[in-house]
Amino acid sequence: MRLSKTCMAVCILLFSAWAAAAGEPADVMTSFETVDLGHGVLAFIAPETRSQLVSGNSVAIFGEDGVLVVDTGEFPRLTRQMIAEIRKRTDKPVRFVVNTHWHNDHMMGNSVYRQEFPGVAIVSTPSTKANGDVYNPEFMELQKKSLPAATARIKQMLASGKNASGQALDAATTQRYKTLLADIEEFEPLMAEFRYESPNVTFTDRMDIDLGKRTVQVLFVGKGNTAGDAVVYVPDAKLLATGDLVVMPVPFATTSFVEDWIHTLDKLQTFEVANLVPGHGAVQHDFACVRTMEDTLKSLLSQVKNAVAQGKSLEETQQAVNLKREKAAAVGDSLVRSLNWDNFFQQSAVTSAYNELKGIPVDENPFPKKSQ
Repeated sequence: MRLSKTCMAVCILLFSAWAAAAGEPADVMTSFETVDLGHGVLAFIAPETRSQLVSGNSVAIFGEDGVLVVDTGEFPRLTRQMIAEIRKRTDKPVRFVVNTHWHNDHMMGNSVYRQEFPGVAIVSTPSTKANGDVYNPEFMELQKKSLPAATARIKQMLASGKNASGQALDAATTQRYKTLLADIEEFEPLMAEFRYESPNVTFTDRMDIDLGKRTVQVLFVGKGNTAGDAVVYVPDAKLLATGDLVVMPVPFATTSFVEDWIHTLDKLQTFEVANLVPGHGAVQHDFACVRTMEDTLKSLLSQVKNAVAQGKSLEETQQAVNLKREKAAAVGDSLVRSLNWDNFFQQSAVTSAYNELKGIPVDENPFPKKSQ
């Protein structure tokens, strides 16, 4: 089954492969790091996930007349905390929110900004708005329906002392399931706060926003992680916010556009940056991580091209692509990163590259079974 990052927060992987290998989940539902980048810019950095439960980074850019926020995270209660941090620093309103792409972990805080700042303009590319409008409400329904079954399944395994394959749980795995159960039970009541708020302003190539003695450039420089990826650049601060075009340490590549992504990463490196805020991961101060991502994607694409030229099937191509060196550098000794690399980067990127080379358009629908 092909899964988008937007629908992996509460899927089977949460209580199968992940639970068998992971450590305790990061506290993505209750915490973020506020990083003052100077020059009137705050970054809200989400902790690295230790499961498939994720939340994206957010950025607040301050001008004399107001604030622009890049992405709004997954959890409304954390969005409210970010707004509190913004209000500590200015009495000016948040006038603009930019959604870099349509995945729910970057958009679900939109409704909080609309509630707190009714006049806020929520900006995205047309593709981001169109996909978000269709898929995010459906995803919220999926969460509501899937969580009770997930909870029951984990409780059954803990009660029986056996996993889904009938193998006995050792002490460490039992503790991981207990931690996962607590994580899901904490997440479930949060769903009552989820309300999808759509972008209400779209742009195609570029939108310059005046915040009062500060211009912010909102740009579409090419496809990559999605068809509608936007980036935000602040020239006077040399700040670039990339959304999930750049993710560390393990990229997300579900329903991605691999060849386009390589060209888009090339274009990102033409900006002059002092700080680069990725969609997930720590603030960067150069393009080293971008070059690493680009080199990995180039190697993957080259190998897929060779496999297609040899007439290999998709399954054979998946087996033929070798990124062991790149994976080791990104993953280290983390079992969770290893699982995420396999399931949400390499397998997905190979599939997307293979399909495109075979003339099959990338389908960003995260619910493929419903469209068949």
